[in-house]
Amino acid sequence: MNDIAALPRLDEVVIAELKEIMEEDFAMLLETWLQDAVDRVSAIDGSFADKNAEALREASHSFKGSCSNIGAARLSQLSAVVEQKARDGQIDGIEDLLQDLKSEYQAVKVLVEAEVSA
Repeated sequence: MNDIAALPRLDEVVIAELKEIMEEDFAMLLETWLQDAVDRVSAIDGSFADKNAEALREASHSFKGSCSNIGAARLSQLSAVVEQKARDGQIDGIEDLLQDLKSEYQAVKVLVEAEVSA
C-alpha cells in the first residue's frame, strides 16, 4: 500500500494532456467522470455488501479504468487491488481497503471539481 501512496492523486501530466486533446470538452469529460464515479462507488459498495465477488470485481475493474483515464493514479491502483481480491474470492476482511478507496475518491473528487471550475 505504501507504493500506492507514492502515486499522484491526480496526475498533472495526464490532466494537461487531456486539456490539450479535449479542448472545450475538457470540463464536460470531468463532469461526466464525477457523475459516473458516484454510480461506480455505489456499485462497489453494493456488491461488497452483497458479498458478490464477481460483481465487485466488475465494478472495481470499471472504476479502475475510468480513474486511470483521468489520471487518478492512486484511486486506479486501489481499484486494481480490490479487483484482484475479488477475482481471488478474498473479499472478507477488505473493509479497510474499501474505506481507503472511498477516502481517496473523496479527495480526488475535490481536485476534479476544482479542475472543472478552473
